[in-house]
Amino acid sequence: VLDPLGMMDTKFLLEAEDTARLAQLYAPLIRTIQVPGTPKRYQKSNMLPRGQRNFGEQVGMVGGGSGLISSANDYARFLSFLMNRGEGFSKVLSQEHFDMLLKDQTGKIFGPDLMVESLGAQTRNMVFSLALGIRLDSSEDLVGEAKYDFLGWAGAFDTQFWLDPSNGTFGVFMAQHTPSRYRVTEGIEEAV
Repeated sequence: VLDPLGMMDTKFLLEAEDTARLAQLYAPLIRTIQVPGTPKRYQKSNMLPRGQRNFGEQVGMVGGGSGLISSANDYARFLSFLMNRGEGFSKVLSQEHFDMLLKDQTGKIFGPDLMVESLGAQTRNMVFSLALGIRLDSSEDLVGEAKYDFLGWAGAFDTQFWLDPSNGTFGVFMAQHTPSRYRVTEGIEEAV
């Protein structure tokens, strides 16, 4: 998939010359007595070995859902590929496979709150295709063809994408911050 889509920045392990482009992974600042000046809310993450900025400099586990790093540009290419159902790209998927990627595959079996216990309230009223989360319209009852608000998913460190083929829009967010799981309490998001 990566080569036909021209996603040359998406890899498990970066070449030495590309490490300068790698984003720093951040975490909340450990509370200390404030020194005069501009307060800082973040610090470099201590979950990586000393001197390592982010993943991609060393490989632990190689798998599509773990350890793959990308650029915002490459991710936009991937989302454009999905949005346009392959139009303008080398033949990678049949239209039948696009249907499976972009349509609910779990809702009628597991219901719309399958991942709430594991991933939190942000997955409420969400079903899944073979590659994406699908946020349903709040009125959906999973009878017939489900109507959706948007499709998307999140990565490990506050990276997120969404797309809405019905109006031709998508977005990519790459914050590089840990922890990335949030819970919603009466409309207020807080880190878990």
